[in-house]
Amino acid sequence: MERPILELGLSADPAFYTESRHLANLVITNPSGYPWTYLVRLKSDAFVDGYFEWTVPLGAGKSETLHNWFTMVAQAGAYPCSAEITETTTSTVFPPVTFDPITLTVKLEPEFYLAYYEPWSVEMGEQLPWTFHPSTAFLWMLDNSIYVSPPSSLRLTSSLQYSFFGLLCNVPATWNLPEGRLVTSFQIPNYYVYARFLFRNQSPTYPEHAISGNTMIPTNTYSGYFSSMGCHVTKRGGVGPTWSNYWRWPQQLIYNTWYTARISWFNFANGLVVRAEFWDGTQWVALTPDGFDSNPWWSDSAINRVGLGYGRPNFGGYIRFDDTEIWGV
Repeated sequence: MERPILELGLSADPAFYTESRHLANLVITNPSGYPWTYLVRLKSDAFVDGYFEWTVPLGAGKSETLHNWFTMVAQAGAYPCSAEITETTTSTVFPPVTFDPITLTVKLEPEFYLAYYEPWSVEMGEQLPWTFHPSTAFLWMLDNSIYVSPPSSLRLTSSLQYSFFGLLCNVPATWNLPEGRLVTSFQIPNYYVYARFLFRNQSPTYPEHAISGNTMIPTNTYSGYFSSMGCHVTKRGGVGPTWSNYWRWPQQLIYNTWYTARISWFNFANGLVVRAEFWDGTQWVALTPDGFDSNPWWSDSAINRVGLGYGRPNFGGYIRFDDTEIWGV
């Protein structure tokens, strides 16, 4: 019985930072003049599970490409890889095939620095370093009755249905953050209202006017929408979403309850990783897998602003934010 021919190709999947994943393309060819069924086991210490196997029926002279995602160990290094092949009908065991070592590059995330912290605790009416949406239907106030840390929180309301409003930080250190992190506490009143995290927003900056009279563009931005059911991240360029990713919460959020979440975005392998996490009281828990935009926008823009907002497809409603942090890379 002729020995089958094996070729192995591995390609990195850049969508995963906390765990490196590779796509195995294993091509097996039956060079004999008879049909055979092979059991193929690909083995390596680079794989978390140690191996993966396929049962492959092949006609005479036929080839087949076997695909599978492998979760790699979270430690960089060169790992040998081999394949064991058995012909299942005759129980013929072929000598193992050895492939070139696999080299892993594992990176958890970049180093972040705190660019700005907003406690939402200035006196009512005092100018805030934020650019608010200019619509008169969009109302904001500092609420000193409900907050995470005293004396107040930011409360947003709107008189319009199906509205999307927001505000952008106007501190110069936050004007251009193509990579960064937005952390805040928030609470929502019902199923329909969701907190909005804005990043890479392309609105122009107005350092002399922080509150009104500006062009705060609610589109041309990446947005993370935190609802009671999960998180939905989109990329918009003046029209509908051109890229999106969705995660569900482990359990539905309780209305009028404070939650703390964060969105991180950073470059990797010619794309943009977007990671959503929530604070469970003791540690940050990621909603997996990470989102990955293979065609990111505004990476080289001179403006990449960060902000908050809300979308509310029902009439009436509000949302609260407190203890907001903006981080850069």
